[in-house]
Amino acid sequence: MEDGEVIVFKIGDQYYGIDVKYVQAAEKVTGITYIPNVASHLKGIINLRGTLYPVYSLRRKFGLEDINPKETQLLLIKLQALNIGIEIDAMDVIQRLDEKDIFDVPSVIKSVKETRYFGEVINLKDKLVLVIDPNLLLTEEELKAANTLVEQAEE
Repeated sequence: MEDGEVIVFKIGDQYYGIDVKYVQAAEKVTGITYIPNVASHLKGIINLRGTLYPVYSLRRKFGLEDINPKETQLLLIKLQALNIGIEIDAMDVIQRLDEKDIFDVPSVIKSVKETRYFGEVINLKDKLVLVIDPNLLLTEEELKAANTLVEQAEE
């Protein structure tokens, strides 16, 4: 990532970010249709303004327990040909970046399959932010499950 903007948000006590170019909107979580027996990080599906979004939980991805959905938000993003809602605890800021504040994640983190989606670390005045590459966030299995959710809901 070079100079640009990132949406900074919290999961638990940690700050994360996603490049704004991937984010379509931020919404309050409402009306998730929970689907049993799907990939563990997928919570269900929502219909927002006629578009279906599988809901993907970063808390579950990071091994944290779910919290009350009324206390969470969704970042609506586009992955390849799939719209998805990423459930987060809370928005923080949209941060304009300066190249001097952006650092590569250590290669030991990028080389591990479970954390390959972390691209950079941003050093903000009072916190470090791990930047997520949404194109690497979901595994192939999770992408297939999310696509299946949408296809089944559209039928």
